Order: sequence, then C-alpha cells, then structure tokens
Amino acid sequence: MNHPLANPNCKHCGGYGKLKIPMKNKPPKERMCECTYIGLMNRKLENTWEGLSSAPPIKESPLVSYIDKKMWLTAEPNWLVTHLRHIVTKQPLAWKVKVITDKELMAAWLATAALAGIDILDKEAFEVTTHKLSIEDLVQPYDLVILRLGVKMARNSAMPEVLMEALALRDHLKKATWVWDQQKRPLVEGHRCWSLEVQDELSRYERVNTVRQNSFSISSGAPKGQKPRQTRQRGTRTVRTLSQDMRKN
Repeated sequence: MNHPLANPNCKHCGGYGKLKIPMKNKPPKERMCECTYIGLMNRKLENTWEGLSSAPPIKESPLVSYIDKKMWLTAEPNWLVTHLRHIVTKQPLAWKVKVITDKELMAAWLATAALAGIDILDKEAFEVTTHKLSIEDLVQPYDLVILRLGVKMARNSAMPEVLMEALALRDHLKKATWVWDQQKRPLVEGHRCWSLEVQDELSRYERVNTVRQNSFSISSGAPKGQKPRQTRQRGTRTVRTLSQDMRKN
C-alpha cells in the first residue's frame, strides 16, 4: 500500500513511501523515502500555521536560539512566517510547535465556562466550539507555543486573565512560549490582552523587536532595577543588536 503523503511519481519509491535496503543474510530493512519526509514536513508546517509550507525558504534565522525560551516578540507576519518555516524545518518531525491566537485562547476559556453553566456575554461567543474544551487542551501538547495577540477584536474583560492562565500553565510545564504582537497593535495599555499583571509577567521574558528601525533588536526583558548585559544605547531605548547578516532575512 502506498503512503498517503508520498509522491506517487517518486523515482525512488514509486509512492510506496519507503525504500528497501538489502542486508547480507538478513531480510531487507526499510527507511523512509525523502518524498515521504517532505510530505510529513509540509503537513507539520500547515498544522503549525496555515500557509506556512508556502513561505519562501531562508538560509538562517536569529530566532533559532529562542526555541527553548520565553520571549516577547514584536514582528510583522510576513517576516515571522519565513523565519518560523526555517525553524520548523530544522527540527525533528517529533518536535511540535503551534501558533495560537488570543481569539482561540478566549474560545477555549468560553467553552469551559459554557460547560460550567456560566452566562457568556462575549460578542464572539457564537464561535465557541467543543474542538478545544479548555486552555489546557489548547496549549499543553506543544514544545513551543506562539501566542499571537491582536486577533480578537470583541472586548472581553477576562482576556488578560485568560492570557495569564495560558502563560502560567506553560511556565508550570517548563515549556517555551513566545508572546507575539505587531507594530500596528502593540501590547500596551488599551490592548485587549494588556494588564499590569501581564506587563509584569512579560518583564521576565526575553524582549525581541524585529521592526524597530528595520532591525533585529533585543532587550534583556529583565525586571526594573536589574541591568541588562552587553547593551548599548540607541535613542531612548537600550537594545542589543545582532549582526548585519541576520537583518537581511
């Protein structure tokens, strides 16, 4: 039987998905054909973020060193999609990553509330499904979760607390989390996800801004009173900037 993700016109396996390797005085072994690996990787890319498999490839990404860290990232989608594709393709197939929106977080929380019989006043409550019945179901399974903020438009006063719950759960699991906002919708006072508690929590995250002055800049993310290391002053913001070749991607 042919593998569903193998190339049916593959000149090596003919769509079977595996290659037979002759063994001396033993039955032949099998290994995955490259066409099958590509099919599995493309499926993983799409499961990570719809459309990710179509992103143009790049040679390197400065974000690779952050896959096991907590980071607050400001980036435009067109920039992140190419770098995320690079990161995913360089990791084993078993490594799991997911881009989850703040709207999906709220939908999972509302599903839990609905099951508990709590009245729901959110304008987007009609979109609640039983696909993910809790925040735990949504964020637990992955090695890296990227929380995209600014997608939810309807006001819900619980949104910051829902975000904090997701961050606290990921921290408890000791798994990496990226909090992603965009320049047009920065995570500042007035943002649906902002609160003093969220601001305090993110002060402990690595701070990476890819859109400030068209460069890749990093601040320490350290709490107030703790001096960042290896920094230099640029205007009113203290940043650590990566090499020029990293900025070109």
